[in-house]
Amino acid sequence: MTNSICGPPVKYVVSSPHRDIILDEAADKTALICTRSDAAGVSSETDEKDLPGLTYGIYLRLIKKFIARDSYRLLIEAVSTRADRTIRLKDIDEIVIRSEKHGSVYHVARIDVVVEGNAIRFAANVAFSAEGKRCMDRELGVLRHLRSRYPFSFLPHLYFAGKEEYRTEKSAGETALISLGKWFAGYHEFHLSEDETGPGQNLIVWDYDNGFKSLSDKQGREIYRQAAKILSLYYDIDTFGQIYPWHHASGDFIVRADPCDGATDIKLITVRGYAPLIDFSTHNQSNRLAALLHFFSGLSIRMRLDRFDGTGEIAWADDRYVDGIMEGFFDALKIKENAGEYGQSKAGEFIEILRSLNADDWTDVLIESLDIYNENDPHLPVILHHLSDHAKMLRSAVQKLAAIT
Repeated sequence: MTNSICGPPVKYVVSSPHRDIILDEAADKTALICTRSDAAGVSSETDEKDLPGLTYGIYLRLIKKFIARDSYRLLIEAVSTRADRTIRLKDIDEIVIRSEKHGSVYHVARIDVVVEGNAIRFAANVAFSAEGKRCMDRELGVLRHLRSRYPFSFLPHLYFAGKEEYRTEKSAGETALISLGKWFAGYHEFHLSEDETGPGQNLIVWDYDNGFKSLSDKQGREIYRQAAKILSLYYDIDTFGQIYPWHHASGDFIVRADPCDGATDIKLITVRGYAPLIDFSTHNQSNRLAALLHFFSGLSIRMRLDRFDGTGEIAWADDRYVDGIMEGFFDALKIKENAGEYGQSKAGEFIEILRSLNADDWTDVLIESLDIYNENDPHLPVILHHLSDHAKMLRSAVQKLAAIT
């Protein structure tokens, strides 16, 4: 289905694992219902009462209405920025709005703006629920703060955001909050999956264009290394602020895996919050080190949590990825040291602190970092089941790291 009124032709598409569905009459009226894991990794279905009367047709046309504001002025500015030259409305051959992901908080669409046969891609995040709109408001503020504070390019680049009104057969008038950012072309979700040929697990890239692919152990380790590095780079050593919550089950990280040389690159596509998870009355050096240890222990646990195939049972990542988590954390710490963010201390000194911990010490440290989980959190039994072995793996990983540092 296309729409060419007051601008370039617009095509609406619904993505699926098997094939793209051009928005026809049936798809147009299909209810927008999803099953995804939230930021805590809890899998839940969005009931129709949460999205009263919303259909794929209403959703996709709402995005078109948003980008078409003021004769597409803001979109044209974003396209010109991406193309690094002035683009006019008449230069746009076609716009394709593609429904991609549906989470418990946001719905994500890909927008292909075709200019001279080349698609310039954007991501539209849409929040319908009150909670979703609160989350997006908070996230937009956090992204602005982090982009002004840190020189890294691992987070989404946002072009503009705003409210858009819509109507359904069941509601006279509602408002959605929409943001437009850069689409990470060639990047895909990844999740742990149980090995069908025997015991164990695989790490699978969800590439809808070229097929789902199992990653090698080397690629998997590199993914966990980079993910740990990204979160550690955005950790504030002085204020203890960190990106939280996040979860692999929610698809918060995406990967581009080169089919030729196997190289991998990771991005973080959402930042729901940024705040300290620990509080000290003073921020002296000993407290900074204690907070850093608390951050790393929590990171090491959460990095191993996922859900099989994104929405299945809670998964605990294999031991073979722990070395990568440790390396990524210290990669970030060295960058912070070189940038002068680590005060007078050295990353090597923190390594020595960790080397001094035995397995029981590690277990105690890990237990202290579990205060963010409530007693009914479904992840807690899984974490406690693996905690002792995880402590031993961390002790082993830091010894190996120290040997090559």
